[in-house]
Amino acid sequence: MSNRGPAERPSGERTSAARPSTARPSTGRPSTGRPSTDRPSTSRPAARPAEGFERRTGEAGTRTTGQPRAPLTRGTEGARPPVADRSYSGKPARGRTGSARPSTGKGVPATSRPPYQTTKPARPVEAPKEMDFLSGRNPVMEALRSGRPISKLFITAGEHQGSIREIIALAKEKGIPVQTAEAVKMEAMSLGVRNQGVVAMVSPVAYSSIEDMMALAEARNEKPCLVLLDQLKDPQNLGAVLRTVDAAGAHGVLIPQRRSCQLSAAVAKASAGAIEYVKVAQIGNVAQTLEDLKKQGFWVVGADPEQGMSYHDVDLTRPIVIVIGDEGEGMARLTRDRCDSLVQIPMRGKVQSLNASVASAIILYEMIRQRSAVGSL
Repeated sequence: MSNRGPAERPSGERTSAARPSTARPSTGRPSTGRPSTDRPSTSRPAARPAEGFERRTGEAGTRTTGQPRAPLTRGTEGARPPVADRSYSGKPARGRTGSARPSTGKGVPATSRPPYQTTKPARPVEAPKEMDFLSGRNPVMEALRSGRPISKLFITAGEHQGSIREIIALAKEKGIPVQTAEAVKMEAMSLGVRNQGVVAMVSPVAYSSIEDMMALAEARNEKPCLVLLDQLKDPQNLGAVLRTVDAAGAHGVLIPQRRSCQLSAAVAKASAGAIEYVKVAQIGNVAQTLEDLKKQGFWVVGADPEQGMSYHDVDLTRPIVIVIGDEGEGMARLTRDRCDSLVQIPMRGKVQSLNASVASAIILYEMIRQRSAVGSL
């Protein structure tokens, strides 16, 4: 057994006062027999700090190692080394560097691609004075067939298939100029209405009069049937009513000049061309107009979802005015007061209202049934 103390250990054994807890106690085993090398107490020389680092000396008796510099505060003096310089090996970091993809300022690396941009909407194009733009294949086709004045026809570039070929042929037959336009210009002329590749520059629809409607009924040898739309503001609904009136063979539609939708490109599109054939008259005072019609022998029937008799029970064989109110507001009070009969349509489901076009269709086709039964059609 060796009697050497700690001071007589061979110099080949590492000593460190900085790590007393890790030093193994003497086991009493004989030394390994390694010759003394007369090296310092540390087993290897301190490594030279890598570039970007400084030498820091710890407490007395500890090893000296290369430690990273303490982070610098932001300011005008001093700057943190770039990413490429902060390597423990002293070599530049591999791969991307901090300057390869500059920051966008929001913590997300910028890319070389430009940001996605949508197509800038086209500015609306106004039709020349006393002209309108009519959009859609069916409306334009029916305008051509009805003889409505058309000054020019626009076709989207590349759109020459299907019914567009027929539209172009009919326009050329009538001597109407046909011009090709880019999609952006077509959208600007359509004013938000889906154009389906066709836009026509047309004369505005001419309003008719109640006298014109009476003359039409007389020419057909029929009892007059008019539809009055009270407070209806939706162009889609108005267009659909025109389509229904044309299908049922009624003689005209009355719309108030105020608080009501007027004829427009959107109405024409919703009517699928029926606007070219249905007579539409503007009226001033609704209550006064109904009083005048009653004096001429008309029976005024108002559709009311909450009260009135069944629409089957009212006599629709005589000259009639069918009053349809707005889906949300219904008829005005003064209008309701002028009605000779109020009728309702049975509602079996949860929804307790129908839009104007559906309500008018139900009553108009009941009128056709009754008149057919008595031979007045």
